[in-house]
Amino acid sequence: MGRKRWIDGGIAGMLITVSAYLYIKAQEFPMGSDRFPQFMLIIIIGLAALMLINTLRGAGRASTSPQKAADVRDILRPYSLFLCIVGYIVSMLLIGFFPATVGWGLILLPVLEATRKKIYLGILTGTIVFIFFLFAYFLNVPLPIGLLFE
Repeated sequence: MGRKRWIDGGIAGMLITVSAYLYIKAQEFPMGSDRFPQFMLIIIIGLAALMLINTLRGAGRASTSPQKAADVRDILRPYSLFLCIVGYIVSMLLIGFFPATVGWGLILLPVLEATRKKIYLGILTGTIVFIFFLFAYFLNVPLPIGLLFE
């Protein structure tokens, strides 16, 4: 179990470091277009910090329940999610924010093994609408339109 904590802590530290670097690089963007990436990077840093804190807090705790054997899908899920995130970023640069978000949101449905599909799709739709109104409408920040549509 100690190896898993090292891996989780290393991933959290890597996420914080890379996100902080990208946050600094986003400051070079034209005025207004830096807000969306910085907002998302702050969220990633916060979640990675929570992951690191939970990993460190769990270091002294002994497991009281017997550990069940991990299913292959459970082992591969973090890696498939990471690949989905990389694919989402690349496709957002190519086809834009809205098509990439809808497409990858639907691709993540089986990866996450969502059982309540209507709730998942409602949250996906609500998130897209929220981001549109927050950044494009209220803050006047252009969302990525993609290289293919420029």
